[in-house]
Amino acid sequence: MSSVLDLARPDILALQPYAHAAWDPSLERLHANEMPWRAQGDNSAAGLNRYPEPQPHDLVERMASLYDVPLARVLVGRGSDEAIDLLVRAFCRAGLDGVVITPPTFGFYKVAARVQGAGVIEVPLDRETFALDLPAVLEAGRRARIVFLCSPNNPTGTVYSRETIEAIAQFAKDHDLWLVSDEVYWTHAKGTHISPLSVPGMAERTLVINSVSKSHGMTGWRVGWMRGPAWLIEKMNHFNLIATYGLPDFVSHAAAQALDNDWGVEEIAQRYAARRELFRRAFDGSNGVIIRGSKGGMYAMLDVRAVDSDGERFAFALLDAEGVAVMPGESFGHAAAGHIRISLVQDDAVLADAIARIKRFVAARALAA
Repeated sequence: MSSVLDLARPDILALQPYAHAAWDPSLERLHANEMPWRAQGDNSAAGLNRYPEPQPHDLVERMASLYDVPLARVLVGRGSDEAIDLLVRAFCRAGLDGVVITPPTFGFYKVAARVQGAGVIEVPLDRETFALDLPAVLEAGRRARIVFLCSPNNPTGTVYSRETIEAIAQFAKDHDLWLVSDEVYWTHAKGTHISPLSVPGMAERTLVINSVSKSHGMTGWRVGWMRGPAWLIEKMNHFNLIATYGLPDFVSHAAAQALDNDWGVEEIAQRYAARRELFRRAFDGSNGVIIRGSKGGMYAMLDVRAVDSDGERFAFALLDAEGVAVMPGESFGHAAAGHIRISLVQDDAVLADAIARIKRFVAARALAA
């Protein structure tokens, strides 16, 4: 087995970091091009007229405590999307390297790879169970630099078993692969979510991406992180400085407080678990449509093939007839054709009304068939 360092692009390993101005509010700051005057009402510690701390210590400290690792193994960024983009750029050479994705899954993996000019190897999930096709994933991994896993998966809500995670982890160790574990919905599957980090020997070739968007209900704050080997986090920080130069000061403080106090985490997880179960019961035996997957996350995946084989056609017809907007399964890949993803993100009364409207539409569709 080669060194894990050999997996990164050589030019990235040789990259000289951007030298930012030293961050210390106590200095007489004549070395940074920033305004000396605070805006009216700015009571922040360092002043929002100043550049923010590139990697805010308090926030990194709280994120590192989630994994009980040194601060050097964590990189703060703007949501998980930025981490995905940075990783693809770091490991994939345009026209030479590729990534493995398992549609239906989060679409940004594919977009980030295409922007970089990297290949995308798609291994669809099983259409009936949304389980991973493990032999196919392992075979595809031979032709890729990165395997993306999303558990709980978006949009299916599938939570991968320990046996599945361990098999992929062993393959990654045997064949010099990076395993990128998207764990944004981890708190929505407590007790069942398994991270590849729990597999012995995977700490040096697993990259976990996460955020406070779904766990703490802070989607609009755009705060995420990457957890990985210290040498890689150092290199990723070079990219991060060029791309965003850190988070606004007030955003990093808010995220640190949220992580420190677990604000909303249990309530959000319990609320969405109850909503997933509500939708599961509501559509059980309803003209052949059925909720599939949906073991974690803030959405339910409804199989509508009993009344329409085309999820996109069903979704637009539902919008016209009942004024209910849903996401066609085809948006996430062919394996989700004939499904719709229902985001459970409205008030309970709105969701109850949506259930009634969808069931009414399904009944009419079944009658006309």
